Amino acid sequence: MDDNKSPESMRMKYSLNYRMLHRISIWLAKSVCILAVVVLCIKFSFNPSVLKMADVADFTSREWSNPSGRKYTLNKIERDNGSTRQDTYSVASTTDVWTPDITRETNYLDTSENYQKAATVMKTSTLNSRRKSSDRLQSHTLNTKLNEEIRMKLDKSNSVVISKKLNLTYTSSKTKVFKKHPHEMDFEMIASGKYIIEDLMKQGPFKFLKNFKSPCWKPAEKSSWEPPIRCLPYFYLIGAPKSGTTDMHRRLIKHPEISKLVVKEPHWLTRRHYYGHGINGGYSNLTHYLKVFKFATRDVLLRKDSEGFHNVIFGDCSASTLWDNDYWTILPEFRNLSEPLYTNADYIHHLNPNAKIIAMLRNPVERLYSDYLFFQQFQQGSPEMFHEGVKNIIKDTYNCLRNNSLRHCLYTPAKSRPGIVIRLRIGVYHLHLKEYFRVFPREQVMVIKLEDFSNNTYSYMKQIFSFLEISTLKAKDLQKIADPNQHANKRRKKDKQAGEMLPETRKMLENFYRPHNDLLSKLLGEKFNYNRDLG
Repeated sequence: MDDNKSPESMRMKYSLNYRMLHRISIWLAKSVCILAVVVLCIKFSFNPSVLKMADVADFTSREWSNPSGRKYTLNKIERDNGSTRQDTYSVASTTDVWTPDITRETNYLDTSENYQKAATVMKTSTLNSRRKSSDRLQSHTLNTKLNEEIRMKLDKSNSVVISKKLNLTYTSSKTKVFKKHPHEMDFEMIASGKYIIEDLMKQGPFKFLKNFKSPCWKPAEKSSWEPPIRCLPYFYLIGAPKSGTTDMHRRLIKHPEISKLVVKEPHWLTRRHYYGHGINGGYSNLTHYLKVFKFATRDVLLRKDSEGFHNVIFGDCSASTLWDNDYWTILPEFRNLSEPLYTNADYIHHLNPNAKIIAMLRNPVERLYSDYLFFQQFQQGSPEMFHEGVKNIIKDTYNCLRNNSLRHCLYTPAKSRPGIVIRLRIGVYHLHLKEYFRVFPREQVMVIKLEDFSNNTYSYMKQIFSFLEISTLKAKDLQKIADPNQHANKRRKKDKQAGEMLPETRKMLENFYRPHNDLLSKLLGEKFNYNRDLG
C-alpha cells in the first residue's frame, strides 16, 4: 500500500492543512479589525466636532487671561462651571481680545461655550498665549445674520482697524470702548424687522411625560439632533448676581438626582433669545434653548429607577433671569407700552407652570460693590470710581422716576457710561420677586438670604432638596455637599486690594435702598429686612 495514501499520512496532511487554514483565518480576522480601526480613525479625524474637542483636550493645562486680567486654565474653567462641553462651536478669537459677541454684563469666561471658543482657536494659533496683546497680530471673526465679518488687527501702537460694515470702532487697549455694542446691533435688527423673535407665549402647551420627573415631552416632528425627547429645566436658580448662585449651583449638582451636564448660565431667556448676531443668524427659536440642555436631557433619558421612572432633573441657573428684561423695549408687540407686558417670570410659567423657582438675595449695598469690582473689565476698580458711578446712576434713576413708573425705569436699559458698570436696579428685590409671585404660587418659589445660608448651609441644603422634591441624602453625604469650606467665587485678590467703598458712597446707597428694603420685608417678612443691617 502506498505510504502517501495510508490513513496515517492522510490524517497528518489534513491536520497540517487545517492548521494552515486556521492561521490564515486568524490573520485575515486581525487584518479586518485593523482595517476597521484605521477607517474609523480616518473618519473621526475629519469630523469637525471631534477635532475641536481634541483642541480643547490638548490645551487643558494652558494658562491664559481674559480682558479683566483673570488667568485661567481650561480645567479650572470647566471645574468652576460644573458643566460639560457642548458640541456647538464657532470661530473664536485668540486671547486678550475683547469678543464683541459676548454681552458686557457677564463674565466672558463663565460659560462653557466661551471657554470652548477660546480653546478651539489655541491649537491652530502659532502665537504664544502668554504674550501681551500689544506685541502680536490677532484676528477675530464675528458671524452675524448677514454673515458679516469683522477683522481686528492689533499692532504695537494698540490701534485696531475694524471693518465699517457694523460701524464698530476700537480706540486703545487701555480704554477698549466700542462705538456700537452688539446689544445695540440686536436692538436695531429687531426694531427694523430684520430679525424676528419667536414669541414664547405662543409655544406649547406641551404634554409632559408622566414617567419623567423633569418636564419632558416627545416632539411631533423628529429632529436631526438627539435625544428623541425634549426637556425644559425643572427648576430655575434666578439670582441675584454676586449673591452665592455659583456656590449654590455647585452644591446642587452634587446631588445624584440633579444632572451635572449643564452650562450654569446660558442666559437664553434674557439675552441669547434676542441675539441677532449669533451662530447662523441668531438663537430666536425655543429649539435653541432646548439644545442648551441636550446633554442633560440625554442624562434624564438614560437614568431611571427599577420601576422605569426617570427621576433625574436639571436647572437653568442664569442669575440674569431675576432682573434682566431689557429687550421688551424694542419688541414690536410692546411698542406702544410704557411697561413690559410679559417678563421672564411669564415666559417660564407659560412654558412650565410647575417650575420651581429659587432666588438668593444679599444685602443690596454689599452686593452692588461686589458686582462692580467683579465686572470691571479693563481696569482695576476703585472706591472713588465706584462713588462717581453710583452718584450718576442714582441721579439717572430719580430723574426717570419723576415721569415714569418703577417698572419702566428698572426694566429699561440704563444709560451706558464708558468703563464702569453699576447695576443699581438689581438690588430692588421686591420689584423682581413680585413678577414671580404674580404668576407662581408661593409654594413654588423659595427665597434664600445669603447671609443666613452661609451661616447654616447644611440646614438650607436639606430644605432646598426637600423643596425640589428629590430624595433625602444620608447625613454624611449631605455634610459633604454643605461643607462650609468649599465656597465658590471667593473675593479675588485684586478686588481686596481695591479696598472698601467710601463711607459717603455707603450712606448714599443706604438711603436709596431703604424704602425698597421696607417693601421687601413686607413681601417676605422681617427676616429679609436689610434695613436692620444698615443701622
